[in-house]
Amino acid sequence: MPRRFAAVCAVLAASAAVAVRPADARDGGDPAPAQGGAAGCKAPPLPKPAPEGLALVAKAETETVQPGAPVTVKLSLVHRGKEGTIQVVRPGDGSDAGWREPWMWWEAAYVNELGEERPAEKVAMLRCGNFDPSWHDHIVALKPGDSVDVSDGPAHLSTRYEFQEPGKVRIRAWYSWGAGEHMSGPGTTPEMKKDLGAMHGVPAFEFPSNPVIVTIVRPVDVVLRVKRAPRTGRVERPEQFLEVEARGADGKPFALDPAAWTLTWEIAQSDVLPEGWDESWSAPAADAKPAVAPAHVLTDATPLVRRASYPWTFARPGRFRLAARLSETKESGARIRSAWVDVEVGK
Repeated sequence: MPRRFAAVCAVLAASAAVAVRPADARDGGDPAPAQGGAAGCKAPPLPKPAPEGLALVAKAETETVQPGAPVTVKLSLVHRGKEGTIQVVRPGDGSDAGWREPWMWWEAAYVNELGEERPAEKVAMLRCGNFDPSWHDHIVALKPGDSVDVSDGPAHLSTRYEFQEPGKVRIRAWYSWGAGEHMSGPGTTPEMKKDLGAMHGVPAFEFPSNPVIVTIVRPVDVVLRVKRAPRTGRVERPEQFLEVEARGADGKPFALDPAAWTLTWEIAQSDVLPEGWDESWSAPAADAKPAVAPAHVLTDATPLVRRASYPWTFARPGRFRLAARLSETKESGARIRSAWVDVEVGK
């Protein structure tokens, strides 16, 4: 397993939103600084192993899910030893971003029948710059047999991965006590790194949980097609140049109940946006995966092809990347996205 660096380079955007991709620094090698950030982020010394007897126990509470539906994994720090006390820090607001002690994150990969892993596609994550740097009152002394719930430590899996592909996914969580080195959030000072309180003398360590397997099933496929290029200087409604089709897993047409499903257009990367696109949208960092934002939700539908009829106009030629997402209206339902397609806007 590659060395996992406990370092964060984060940049506050002008809107006070922060693009946070902590897990990317753990794909092996030094993390690349975000665009506009300070270069030369260095990894701290290699952390020592976890204290003997300490385990991060993961339990999948959702073993089979559809794409986009919440994947819930419960996490607990457990003292499995027979003697001694182990001091740990419960995560808090900012632990998911590596801005405070401890740092926690997810690692997920699709696994085939041979046990070979392929990393799951991550989703760019926007995070508010506010967090709670006060971790000292989160220190817990675990006696043999004790445990503490740390499920809220890493960002929720559904915000880091969409798991659109069907298959088995192997998921691990990581826990990292940085001995103060993780105090890197906005507004932190060098003094905060030195103040370890009751954790003074506990060396840095990080370790993974046991892996859990979650099966992703995709009963419906969503196909987005571009029928022609939209033009500048006139009103263009999406149904005039786009078509969305729903297919079952067997490839046959899938009858959608308009009361049970909605369709949402999403834009990822673009050098031109349609006027009339009135939902908030922000670009990801240059080295990040596309950050998507939902826009117009379809209300008028036919059994197979669902179309939106919103007036869009284009001020100039260009290109934008579009996807269609079918979402179940029930709580915690599927959110099944099509492949991304490029749409060229002509003169």
